[in-house]
Amino acid sequence: MAEGGEAAQPLADKPGQWPVLALGEADWPEVRALFALVFGATLSPAMQAWKYAGGRGASMGVRDGEGALVAHYGGGFRPMAAAEQRCTAVQMQDVMVAPVARDVLARFGPFGRMSRAFIARHVGPHMAAQFGFGFPSGRHMRLGQHLRLYWPLDSVWQWHWAASLDLAGAAAGEAWQVQPLDWGSQADGLALDAMAVQVRLAMPDVLMPVRDAAWWRHRFANHPEHRYATVWLSRPGHGRAAVAVLRRGSLGAAAPEATLAAPVGGAWELMDWLALPEAEAHLLPALHGWAVAHGADAVQLWASARAVQAWPGAVLEAGAQELACTMAVTHAHVLGHPVDHWRGRVWVTGGDTDFR
Repeated sequence: MAEGGEAAQPLADKPGQWPVLALGEADWPEVRALFALVFGATLSPAMQAWKYAGGRGASMGVRDGEGALVAHYGGGFRPMAAAEQRCTAVQMQDVMVAPVARDVLARFGPFGRMSRAFIARHVGPHMAAQFGFGFPSGRHMRLGQHLRLYWPLDSVWQWHWAASLDLAGAAAGEAWQVQPLDWGSQADGLALDAMAVQVRLAMPDVLMPVRDAAWWRHRFANHPEHRYATVWLSRPGHGRAAVAVLRRGSLGAAAPEATLAAPVGGAWELMDWLALPEAEAHLLPALHGWAVAHGADAVQLWASARAVQAWPGAVLEAGAQELACTMAVTHAHVLGHPVDHWRGRVWVTGGDTDFR
């Protein structure tokens, strides 16, 4: 990939090289088998459809000389925005190479050739997506940088607040009411869309995935394997000022919203949120107090530093902060700016991944 950020050009196949091919639904069983081989985990048909069906995603793969699938590179399309500028990006996902092929993880090996082919086919100014982004492992990040396929955009941190912490005084959460969002209500969907626009326009210098009702419905309400609690936060006499999504109980399956008040222990993960400016500083203390009151041992989340900067400094010092991963992009320029322009200005959370 050129330094200026042009789309990667696929490398020409040498005689006898394994081909890089576009994959479709007929190839999905082989992709699931490769996933189990590489990651030692199950990719269910429902989860695969959630990621790729209906034009939500695309994938390419490498087949060996006998036609067996030995590598896969997938992506899910996602709207991205900065203020009023909006585009489509593609989130890199399910990138994997079978152990038998890993000794050729190089420029002309399966990973390099497959990655370049995917980027060249799907990513660029005149392609389905303007740029790609993802959350690679440290090994894949280093390899992607070495092959000039990925640029580091920003850091994603793991944050953790124990139940014993008093984040903003004992009564901090009492002034806030927490009520479930009703996915069957058109009014709730419209209110969520309106808040998403307000939040985005209030932060014109921030790059973020679009958080609207359509995305949240797909990501959280329609997730095939996990149950999330989506809640409104409001103060009496002031109306709704924030909305948040939590996964309850040690990262296990959460209780349905219908039983939102039932005590559930373990760590609760704050997956995503939107907050009007006047509510930003109060969001974490209010949710932490509410979660602890309902049995949570801790509140934790994945997020970039920009996503949590509005929270009081004492709260951040109390959290055990550690690097979770690096957010990578496929181009040296994003929305007309060099990558360096966006560092420290990226808003991502665990809800922006495909695996939490």
